[in-house]
Amino acid sequence: MAKKEQTTSQKVYDRDEQSPDDDLLICINGLAVAYQTNVALFDINLDVHQHDFIGICGPNGSGKSTLLKSIVGAIKPVQGSLRVFGKDLTKSNIRGIKAKIGYVPQIQNIERNFPALVEDVVGMGLYSQIGFFRALSKKHREKITAALKLVGMDAMAKRPIGHLSGGQQ
Repeated sequence: MAKKEQTTSQKVYDRDEQSPDDDLLICINGLAVAYQTNVALFDINLDVHQHDFIGICGPNGSGKSTLLKSIVGAIKPVQGSLRVFGKDLTKSNIRGIKAKIGYVPQIQNIERNFPALVEDVVGMGLYSQIGFFRALSKKHREKITAALKLVGMDAMAKRPIGHLSGGQQ
C-alpha cells in the first residue's frame, strides 16, 4: 500500500477577502457615493484595524458624514467595495453588522426639501429691521451677500438650505 503524502496549504487572502483571524475591521476600496447626480465621495480607500484610533477631518461638505453613513449601512455606495467585520456591505444583508456598530448622527433639524434658499435663511436675520413679508431692498441683499462671503459660503447662496451639510447649516 502506498503511503499518501501529506501536504499543507495556506490560503492567501487578498485585500477584498478578510482572513478569519485578521484584525481588519473596515476595508474600503474605491468607494464612491452619490446623492442623485452629486458625487459626494470618490475613490475612497481606507483600512481600519482592531485597536486603531482614526480621525476623519475635512471642511464642511467634504463627505465626512457621508463616509460614516456608508460604513454603518445607511447609504449604499454606487461603486467600490466596503467590508465591515468581513462582510461586504455592497452585497450582503447588513442587519447583523448594525448590531455591532454604534453611530450617533449629526442632528438634522431642517427638512431636506424645505423650500428656502441659503440667502433666504440669512435674510431672516434682517426681519427685525424690515418686518415679516416685506421685500428685501438692494441694500439688504448686499448685506446678505457680504455675510455669506465673510464665512466662505457666497457660492451657496442659491442652494436650498436642506441640501447643505450639517456643518454648513
